[in-house]
Amino acid sequence: MANNKGLGWLWRIVIWTFFLSISFNVISQALLGGLGLFGSLLVLIVIVLVGVTFDTVGIAAAVARQAPLNARAAKKLPGARQALSLSLNSDRVATFCNDVVGDIAGIISGAAAAGIMFSLADGAYRGNTYINIALTSLVAVLTVGGKGFGKHLAMNNATEILSFVGKVLYYMQQPWSANKGR
Repeated sequence: MANNKGLGWLWRIVIWTFFLSISFNVISQALLGGLGLFGSLLVLIVIVLVGVTFDTVGIAAAVARQAPLNARAAKKLPGARQALSLSLNSDRVATFCNDVVGDIAGIISGAAAAGIMFSLADGAYRGNTYINIALTSLVAVLTVGGKGFGKHLAMNNATEILSFVGKVLYYMQQPWSANKGR
């Protein structure tokens, strides 16, 4: 029988996926509902960029060499410990970033594009399949091209990417760290 002890994190990821999907859907639907065409397209692009960004971080965590991150952590540079932790937990980070956030963003961007197309169909652009084709193609090219570029960037700059993300995490944790001593 296979060892299932190490898969407890997978159940947490599944639960995170469910609640993040609901959250992203609610937020994107609320934003898309009140915006015009330009605002809706902007939200759509942001959703795609979130997916591309998380996909890049997940790849960087998977391919990063730990020696440079260890050296930065030994120097106690801000965010170095967090960057090293991302690398040490690369399977979980890649699953969360690529499979959870990246895939949710891909699904929601498709749904958002469909919502925009339905809005256009109700308006003056009724029956214009060229706009539907263009919008679907735009989402596809931004997603595929962005993720391809992100993978290239991550493969060649993994240490720098994880160091940046580590700094972001470090500074995000500071308000909570300051309150622990109280």
